[in-house]
Amino acid sequence: MSWTRRLAVSTGLAVAAAGIAVPLSLSTANASAGAATDPLAVAMQVQGSKLPQQLKADLKAAWGEPDGQRVAALQAVLAKAVAGAYGTEVQQRAERVQKRLAAMNPTLKLDLQKAVELPKDQRRAAFKDIRQKVRDGAYGDQVKRNARILRRLLRSHRVGN
Repeated sequence: MSWTRRLAVSTGLAVAAAGIAVPLSLSTANASAGAATDPLAVAMQVQGSKLPQQLKADLKAAWGEPDGQRVAALQAVLAKAVAGAYGTEVQQRAERVQKRLAAMNPTLKLDLQKAVELPKDQRRAAFKDIRQKVRDGAYGDQVKRNARILRRLLRSHRVGN
């Protein structure tokens, strides 16, 4: 998985709450229907644990919603997770994600929401554009710094360090 995709996955949860955000590691994850590549799913996963089947099904259904309804559907899944519907571990992770979303740069959050609502064939380009804006500092120095740190961490992990 490329660092940009991981960055999207990390950022992924941001996409779910106030607009499908990912915990500021800002990945440009492929926003496909599969729970395995879903930023929200990845962010809610507990290390070494599998996602509950119901959560997988709910995420798949949310990503399958028509354009313009996806963000609301993903927000509903996050709210359900925070309420404990998928178990304690997922609930704890979802609460952390919700806090990160609340702290996320509003412009970045809005851009992520817009990207999530695009037809599937246009999302990749939209996430790539967001990634470039992060690199250029369009969302502020802190987001740019976080993305740079994440990129280095992912690079060193990929090399095996």
